Amino acid sequence: MKNSIIYICMIAAMVWFTACDDDYENPTGEPNHFSVFLSEEDFENQVQVNDHIDFGDVSRGVIARTWTFPAGSVDIVGSENNETSPEPVVKAVFITPGTFEVTLSQEYAGNAFIDEDLRSSTIDTTYTITVLDSVRSSFEANLLLPDGSVGSPLTIADGALNKIEAGNTIQYTATSTGGSTDYTWILEGGDPAEISSEPGDDAAITEVKYKKLGVYDAMLISSRARPFGVDTTRFEDVIEITASTAPVLIDEAFRQDNSVVLNFSREMQNPAAEAANFTVTVRNNGQTIMPAVSAVRLDPDASNIIYLDLGDELLYNTDTITVSYTQGTLTTTDFYLVDPFADVSVDPSKVNLLTGPNATIDYGIETTSESNWPYLWWGGIWGEYTFEVSTDQVFEGAKSAYVVMKPGGGMIIGHREGDDSFTFPAEDGKLYEVGVWMYVESIGNNGAGAPPDLRFYVADPFFELGIQPFAPGQIELGKWVFVSFRIGTFPTSGNLGLAIRGFNGNNPEEVRFYMDNITVTELQQRP
Repeated sequence: MKNSIIYICMIAAMVWFTACDDDYENPTGEPNHFSVFLSEEDFENQVQVNDHIDFGDVSRGVIARTWTFPAGSVDIVGSENNETSPEPVVKAVFITPGTFEVTLSQEYAGNAFIDEDLRSSTIDTTYTITVLDSVRSSFEANLLLPDGSVGSPLTIADGALNKIEAGNTIQYTATSTGGSTDYTWILEGGDPAEISSEPGDDAAITEVKYKKLGVYDAMLISSRARPFGVDTTRFEDVIEITASTAPVLIDEAFRQDNSVVLNFSREMQNPAAEAANFTVTVRNNGQTIMPAVSAVRLDPDASNIIYLDLGDELLYNTDTITVSYTQGTLTTTDFYLVDPFADVSVDPSKVNLLTGPNATIDYGIETTSESNWPYLWWGGIWGEYTFEVSTDQVFEGAKSAYVVMKPGGGMIIGHREGDDSFTFPAEDGKLYEVGVWMYVESIGNNGAGAPPDLRFYVADPFFELGIQPFAPGQIELGKWVFVSFRIGTFPTSGNLGLAIRGFNGNNPEEVRFYMDNITVTELQQRP
C-alpha cells in the first residue's frame, strides 16, 4: 500500500512540472509545395481585351513572391503599381491585345516540390497569356464564274448596287478579326438566304445563288464562344439582281410526296398553262408508267421552284423517275423562254434512318473518333489495316473515314462507345437498302483468288447485308460514288448495330479508300 502511494505522488509531480513548461508543438512535417492557379487556365489562358484574369498563389512554404506583368498592358485592380505585385492573389485587367508573358518568382523556406519533383528554394514560372481583340465583323464577296473559279471582287458598301445577272452565284468570305469562330449570314434574295455555322463547318466561306430580281442587303454576324464576343456588320442595297440572257438550269429535281419538284436557277412566271408540255416517266421492276401531269404550280415561298402534280398517281422511293419538257411558254421573271429538256433524273428522296431521333450511329463520321470504330479481334489477316478519321477527302461535312487494307490483309470493325454498340431501329419483314459513299484511291493489283471487297453486317445477331468488290470495272476510282445493297429483310426487329469487314487477302498491294455518309433506308415497294 505504501509503495502504491509513493508511485501516485511521483506521477502527480511529473504532471505538475510539465504543466509549468511552455506548450510543446509537434512539427507537422508538411513539405514546401508549389500550387498556383489561373482563372482561365482551363481555356488556354485566353481573355478578351479589357477583361481580367485572376492569378492565385496558394503554395505552401512561400516566404516571398513577385508577380511581374508586361509594362503598359495590364491594370492591376486595387494597386497603383501595374507591373509587379507581392500579393498571393492578383486580379489583372489586360488592356491591349497580343500575347504576353507573366512571371512568378517565389522564395520558399526550403526546397520545394512541384508535383512529385523536388526543386530548390527559388522557383521562377512563366505563364503565356493570349489577349484577343474585340470581335469585329467584316466580309468580302466575289462573283463565281461558270467554271466555279473565283471572279472579280464586289464593292461592299451601302448602296453599292453590284449588278449581278439572275442565276449567278456569289462567294462570301468572312474577314472578321478578334478570333471569330462562328458565323451567321443573312443574305436577302439568296438561296439559301441564311447560313450558320454547324459542326465541321464554321461557314466562314459560303456560296449563295441569286435567282430573284431585286435589290438586296447583306449581313454577317461574327462570334466567338470563349472568351465570348460578337459583332454584326450589315450593308444595305449592296446587291442588285438583273435580268439574264443565260440559259435556265435545273439545279435539282426530286420527289416530294406524289409530286415532282423542279428547282430552277431563276424565278418563274406562273406556269399553270404548261401541264401538257411536261412528261413524267416512272419505271419500277419492269413496269413503265407515264402519269399525266394534272397541274403545274409555283412554290408560294420560292417562285424558282415548280411542282408537277400527278393526280392520283402514287410515287415510291424505289421508282426510277425522269421528267422531260417540250418547249411551250414557260418563262422566267426576267422574260427568258425556258429551253426544252429530256429525261432529267428525279431524286426519289429516300430518307436515311440513321439521321432519325432513334438512331445513334455516326453516319457521317463527324462526331466520333477512331476509338469508336474498334477492331473486333477476329485474328489472322483481319487486323491488318489502318483506320483514320480524316479531313483530307470528304463527301459532305468536315470528316470521313480513311481505310488502308495492307497487302494480304483485311479489316473487321464495329461502331461502339465502350462495350455498347451505336444502333439504328429496324423491323423484320420490311425491305431496306444499306449504302455508303466511297472514294477509292487504289484497288491494288489482285492476282488469283477472290478480289478485295467491303462488306456490311448487322452486328448482333451477325448478319451480312451486302458486298462491294474492289475489282476493275466494278467501282470507279478517284471520285465519290454511292454503293448500296438491298436487303430482303433484317434478321430481327429492334435497335441494331453495324459492323464493317474488308478483305484484301489475295492482293500483294494496298487497297485505300474513304467512306462517308452511311445510309439505311426503308424501301417502299410498288404493288
